[in-house]
Amino acid sequence: MTDEEKQKKIEDFIERGNLYNLALDYINSLNRRKTMKLNFQVNTQKAAEMTQSYKPIPAGEYDVKVKFAEIVETKSGKPAVKVCFVVDGPTHKGRTIYDWFVDPENNEISANRLSALCVACDITENLTDENLSKLEGKIFSAYIKINKKDTSRNTIGRFKKSEEKDDDLPF
Repeated sequence: MTDEEKQKKIEDFIERGNLYNLALDYINSLNRRKTMKLNFQVNTQKAAEMTQSYKPIPAGEYDVKVKFAEIVETKSGKPAVKVCFVVDGPTHKGRTIYDWFVDPENNEISANRLSALCVACDITENLTDENLSKLEGKIFSAYIKINKKDTSRNTIGRFKKSEEKDDDLPF
């Protein structure tokens, strides 16, 4: 028997062994399904709340926190900064809003909006892919509005610094 024939026999043996193990795993999974029991209680109130949470929040002024910011590529191949914002209050706490600043180096509107976000977050240095994470965790005030092109979504219309609160003052 040649080395090639030996190699082929070994490969066949391994393949049959893998098929056997695969079949055995499948049979075992079927047996587990037969013995599994399900007792799931439907929570209609939570289901209704979840359905509501997908609707856009009403336009207005909200405290917002940057959850993350990352550089992505749009479908058309342009660079963009994608930012995830989380509403911090006074209402709709925990709701998320995503915004894209498409090609801010060449698009004046995106550049102005991204600059406004940075200023609201007290970031005055140039924003790069290395320091983009400086936005994360920053809290600011935003005017959230309903997206004109897609009324099922929100977008941020204005960014501004949060009002300073001096809770330690005695008066």
